[in-house]
Amino acid sequence: MDFTFAQLSSFNETEAYIYNYVMQNKNQVLEESIRELANHVHVSTATIMRFCKKIGCSGFTEFKYKLKESLAVETYEQQFTEFSFGEFMKHVNTHKYSESIQKAGKLIKDADSFYILGLGPFGGIAKYMSHSFTQIGYYCYK
Repeated sequence: MDFTFAQLSSFNETEAYIYNYVMQNKNQVLEESIRELANHVHVSTATIMRFCKKIGCSGFTEFKYKLKESLAVETYEQQFTEFSFGEFMKHVNTHKYSESIQKAGKLIKDADSFYILGLGPFGGIAKYMSHSFTQIGYYCYK
């Protein structure tokens, strides 16, 4: 689960203890009832409910749902990062990739002008590339 700085800094000692327990035992907490979690962190079920409400959940069931959802996202992101980097490195080291880079370089070299497209966070990169190509004599549309 993603907690804001404001949420984390507003936790009292008991809430911070609950938070730390949950973050260190996510899979176990998903299998526990509210009473079992309360017993593990040595608080009442009412304290767990107040904690759930403080972090924006209507109750313990929604809390567990959000925890499960965030755990699935973390797992996917970790697998995707490991997979994509490894696959990218394999792809970069192929003859086909080298030929593609050489072909793209030749197309750029032979062009009078060209478009550079960068969407979202890549807009800044597109602007930088356009500026760089303009500095060496190409006319770039961004």
